[in-house]
Amino acid sequence: MRKMAKEKSVSGKGKISREDFEAFKFGVERLKALEAELNLLDTKAFPYEATSIRKKLKDVSLIPVIERELSELKLKIEGKAPRNKAVAKRKVVKKVKVKAVKPKKKAKPKKKVSEKVSKERNARLKRARLKRIKAKEEAEAKKEAELKKIKLRNARLRKARLKSNFSNIEKDFKKGFGKDIKRITG
Repeated sequence: MRKMAKEKSVSGKGKISREDFEAFKFGVERLKALEAELNLLDTKAFPYEATSIRKKLKDVSLIPVIERELSELKLKIEGKAPRNKAVAKRKVVKKVKVKAVKPKKKAKPKKKVSEKVSKERNARLKRARLKRIKAKEEAEAKKEAELKKIKLRNARLRKARLKSNFSNIEKDFKKGFGKDIKRITG
């Protein structure tokens, strides 16, 4: 046999089981969490939706509806809300009706002038592209020339330093051992 949940009587309302009370308690906690989540959102652009959700936050039975509307509001705020299909269908129907009412115009054959203009435009674009490419190549050549100059200057400086270091070493050697060398050589 199944155990029956303890039931308590509420004044004038009948008996409520412990399970029902726990479910209601959980629902109230969830409503508080949803309210906190709504308060964190920037709803200035969507005041109608925010007030609609706030009104529903007092009813535990509307939690699924609130969750759905809250997720839709988040998408709207992020700018990723899907378009309403019914609205889109109405717009398509209106466009079709408008097109059906308007008489069709005969298509005019393209003139040779437009071909000439497009060829000239393409030629101008090609010349502009070539100028940009040439300017880039010239800039790169200048950079390479400057790098070569810098490398040559650095090489000369290194040689001069080595030469001066060698002459300094030679002078130091002569100062320290010069007397000894004269004695030995004679």
